[in-house]
Amino acid sequence: MQKRTIIISLVGFVTFTLVIGGLNIGKAAAAEVIKLNFAHNMADKSHATLQGITPWVKAVEAATNGRVQITQYPNDTLVKGRDSWEALRRGAVDIALTTHGFFPGVFPVTDVTALPILPLPSAEAAGGVLWQLYEKFPEISNEFKDVKPLVFNLSGPYHLMTTAKGGKIQSAADWKGKKIRTLGGPQVDLMKVLGAVPMTISSGEIYTSLEKGIIDGAIYLDHGLQGFKLAEVVRYLCTQTVTFGHSSFSMSLRAWNNLPKDVQSQIMSVSGLKGSEALDKRWYDEFDREGELAKFAKEGYTTEVYNLTPVQAAEWRTAAEKIWQVWRNDMSRRGIDGQKILDELFKLAKEYK
Repeated sequence: MQKRTIIISLVGFVTFTLVIGGLNIGKAAAAEVIKLNFAHNMADKSHATLQGITPWVKAVEAATNGRVQITQYPNDTLVKGRDSWEALRRGAVDIALTTHGFFPGVFPVTDVTALPILPLPSAEAAGGVLWQLYEKFPEISNEFKDVKPLVFNLSGPYHLMTTAKGGKIQSAADWKGKKIRTLGGPQVDLMKVLGAVPMTISSGEIYTSLEKGIIDGAIYLDHGLQGFKLAEVVRYLCTQTVTFGHSSFSMSLRAWNNLPKDVQSQIMSVSGLKGSEALDKRWYDEFDREGELAKFAKEGYTTEVYNLTPVQAAEWRTAAEKIWQVWRNDMSRRGIDGQKILDELFKLAKEYK
């Protein structure tokens, strides 16, 4: 009887040990750190990285209670900006900042937010508007079916910056023959209407292209004056908003589908609509252009910031409206009601005013 009791006790002890051990293993598995890489083309110490990308990364890590750790690979060190979309689709990277303008023809419907001189009052508004359009119109969400968008980065406003050689561009006639760095899509169309020569160049190549005279100017973001030190080579900056550029932080479906459901929910709690608005506000709306230019002026680099006259602004707007019509016509050929999407954009934009 005593022997039988000992055997039963041993069995009970082993069972208890296995159960408790199994629970500990389960806890360890649940707490396992998920490491993700994030490829982007921003300089590591730039305003874009420090005020835009890094706060979002930290928000994701905090929302997941440290279960997700993201390592950034800035300045095209993991994958070139022009290769980022294909890298995401193939699952070669986990997360990437993808500048959609580098991929002509891939995002024709999403390009509605890149149409020139739209009534978008801020980058925060632009980011929020695109996320809502993405959720409402399958014609837009279908363009992202091969990846998982996390936030939309509506960069802007984009301004025209020119070198001393490029000169001050004011009237529509001043654009003719000028080689201007642009994103793809509507920006290219606008340059053609104005008689300029559009040049698609990566952000990291703008400085040397301006310095060497390969281009006369660039349609780019104010934070590039500091982040890419464009203030050293740019002599003129026009305050007229040319356009907003749309890009995204997206995750490859391979990486996304491997995440536990609760982690997916935690990531989206700091992404989506609110994440897009917060990202774009920090990155673009809060950038101190005048303060940064003053710093460069102390080093001998001066940039003249100028406004258009009402007549000159009207000339640019007339050219822009031709691009709106080009986009609507393209949508019609695809069987898409472009005016309906554009009307929704105008309606949403007013809500941010």
